Amino acid sequence: MGLADSRSTRVVAKGKTVLIVNNFDRVAAPSSFATRDSTYGGFLDHIDRGVPYLYDISHIGSQYEFRRAIPWMDDDAAGFGASYSDYETKSFAGNTFDYPYYHGLALIRAGYDFVSTSREALTSGAVNPDKYPILDLICGKQITTLTGRDGASTLRYSVFPADLQETLREYAASGGNMLISGANIATDAWDKIYDYQIDSLMMADVINPMRDFITGVLKYKWMTNNATVGCDVKMVQNPFGLPLSSYSFFTKPNPHRYQIENPDGLVPADSNAYTIFRYSDNNISAGVAYEGDYRVVSLGFPIETLQSQSQIDKIIKELMEFLDN
Repeated sequence: MGLADSRSTRVVAKGKTVLIVNNFDRVAAPSSFATRDSTYGGFLDHIDRGVPYLYDISHIGSQYEFRRAIPWMDDDAAGFGASYSDYETKSFAGNTFDYPYYHGLALIRAGYDFVSTSREALTSGAVNPDKYPILDLICGKQITTLTGRDGASTLRYSVFPADLQETLREYAASGGNMLISGANIATDAWDKIYDYQIDSLMMADVINPMRDFITGVLKYKWMTNNATVGCDVKMVQNPFGLPLSSYSFFTKPNPHRYQIENPDGLVPADSNAYTIFRYSDNNISAGVAYEGDYRVVSLGFPIETLQSQSQIDKIIKELMEFLDN
């Protein structure tokens, strides 16, 4: 059966509705660089391969020739910009914008109802999150991205823009429980993957408030944005009694789901928060759970990039048992 198989499963209805919020609307080119003297330049897809719209058929492989002075001599010695050809006959998935379906399928199989909405509808007030005891925020590969629009450079796709911070802060204050997952949910506040300038004004108005929100409301902080090159993550011993299960996510281009080059390493930022997941190859903390007046689970890898729907079903069922306790 495929990644999104629709097997029927007998469930016991919980009588509760989860709000799924799609916060992943990024479409972008790969991370790139250029030296000041113009000697070197190119795409750094080992940092971030970018996010194609729906799927990509143009990518043939990673760039290996970054020296601008190297000329084309032959199609087999293409000079500056030359890349490998291991993907030239393949297509691979980008942002398909349908991830609430996969999360929702897992929730139904766990016995929950769900409704889904966009980030914009949530932050505009069109959707009232207080009607729902649990909010599932899909962050995917969202990260502040340098884009060109109307002849000028623009920063877009912040994971936690100011209006979303305020909405989630109020939701937590009312006792709402949250599931947050994404590859850059810490990196976007503590580091960057695009070459844009961070000045004192941006630190004061954007970066520091985002860090305060993450540590103060979501209860985690950044450790590294290069947490693993592997694809395996495991639940570890924790005070919440969550089972010691393991999962695998996509790290290479594939036709099923967008891949994660560099998942986040994040650690607890509160005495009532604990690491519940670690990457299997190095034990770097991959997920944090907090229990206080509300509950939060934050994962440095996107749930929807797990390699089968059965894994998505399993992890969401386990995490819902904590969030809905």
